[in-house]
Amino acid sequence: DVQKCFIERGVIAEYSYLPLTPLWWTHPPKVLARWIHEVEPENCILVTDIGNMYNPPPPEGFRIFIESLLTEGVSEDAVRTMAHQNPARLLDLD
Repeated sequence: DVQKCFIERGVIAEYSYLPLTPLWWTHPPKVLARWIHEVEPENCILVTDIGNMYNPPPPEGFRIFIESLLTEGVSEDAVRTMAHQNPARLLDLD
């Protein structure tokens, strides 16, 4: 409900891979997939936030993150929206 309230005010939700990693585990991918469905992919971006020695390199972490979301039923189109289109829009890129 808090996320929806912020999104109604124009905020873009940023979801990170870091909380899904073993060292920082705070919620399972299933919960994140539910949040994405509730607030809609058009209102989200995906990041890794794993640039440290305890996790895989960011590109591999991002691949794992995306694979986790796809496994939980987030569509390829939704992932593309959150990983590519929304960040490009926020940065005013074509």
